Amino acid sequence: MRYLTSGTAPVRLALCAALVWLGLGGAAVAQVTFNVEGRGQGSVRINLNLDDSNGGNRGELISLARFVQRDLHSSGFFSIAVLPPGTRSTQSNWQSTEVAAYTTRLSSTTSGPSGRIVSVELNDAGTPKTLLRRQFQVSENDAPLIGHTISDILYQYFVGREGYFATKIAYVRQVRNGNRRQFEIVSSYVDGSDLQVLTTSSAELASPRLSADGNTLVYVRISNERPQLFFSDFNSGRNGAVFRDRELRFGPDIGPDGTIFYTKVINGNADIYRARIGSGAETRLTFAPSIETASSVSPDGSRMAYITDGTGALRIVVQDLAGGSSRTIGASGYYGSPSWSPDGTMLAFTKQGGGTFSIGVVSLDTLEERLLSTSYFEEHPVWAKNGRVLLFERSGRSGESGGGSSLWQVDLDSAGLYRLPLETPASDPVWFAK
Repeated sequence: MRYLTSGTAPVRLALCAALVWLGLGGAAVAQVTFNVEGRGQGSVRINLNLDDSNGGNRGELISLARFVQRDLHSSGFFSIAVLPPGTRSTQSNWQSTEVAAYTTRLSSTTSGPSGRIVSVELNDAGTPKTLLRRQFQVSENDAPLIGHTISDILYQYFVGREGYFATKIAYVRQVRNGNRRQFEIVSSYVDGSDLQVLTTSSAELASPRLSADGNTLVYVRISNERPQLFFSDFNSGRNGAVFRDRELRFGPDIGPDGTIFYTKVINGNADIYRARIGSGAETRLTFAPSIETASSVSPDGSRMAYITDGTGALRIVVQDLAGGSSRTIGASGYYGSPSWSPDGTMLAFTKQGGGTFSIGVVSLDTLEERLLSTSYFEEHPVWAKNGRVLLFERSGRSGESGGGSSLWQVDLDSAGLYRLPLETPASDPVWFAK
């Protein structure tokens, strides 16, 4: 991955998007004006001025504006109307609609053989006061990296919480190699750009999970209808089966210390186990005669959530890993895919009922549930690092237009739904923690 520096502190970045046409102006300062209307937090209109007066490349600045526009739109907080280059809304219009008016000026100048110094300045259009000024340096001309960083800066200023655009996701996709079907676990920005293949197989791949530092990938490979756990260590280059026997193991997760959690089937009974990669030693964590699966470890490693059918329906159980105490969550319906929020206060889940699937969240303090999306099939919710955005998989009925699996995101505050514009069907998402 690439690095971006602000001052001297390195910041690890990733995640992406492509955009609609913005066009080039003929003036020294290319004017690209769009409206940004906040939902539930008042309306904000922004003039995004692309400043090429210091030798910046005009086409490069337009490319950055495309990423910023897509990011802000995808969050669900902003509806964006692009006006012709050079067109500016009048101050009287701003005043008549009683919306706040801001001007953001972007500039990019070369630094070294391939680096860039990027400046972002935000001003209130009614006063000369500068509200925000950021300058950062990148080691190469990477439009997605720079564009998403700008988006994070503006998102955090207007929405008041940490941005998530400059992060990456991983997911499973299927490709054709001649007449053969190939499975890949890949990482990319949200629009599919900067795609990197993490692992590939002719056997079906599922359930990728990444360690907190992003250096270890654990996943399921299904060969001859037998699921097995595999891993890839990106630092050492080691990879292969986690266990050498033929036992059935699936549904992995990775704790903050690198311990893996998974379901193991013995004599037809499925329970949750944990182990360290390379040790061969396993610890059994559940002992009920029912099915226990889909384990998810809390961010601090003290608890795990999983699914059980011990009550006759699929419910979520949260278990204390030190003391073994547990409680059941979910009053009705059939639950699946529990996933911890970054602060450990909520769980995301899948809920089935009435012939549909829903993505929801539940507070562990109040046990209050909230459903965010419902369709024919939805599964595998995972959290962005800011704890307010979920990524999940959605599929339509077989034979329907768009019936293949796709990835969607939803914002807990705006409830805005957005389909990721990936080129191939995608499933089993996971968000990089950094």
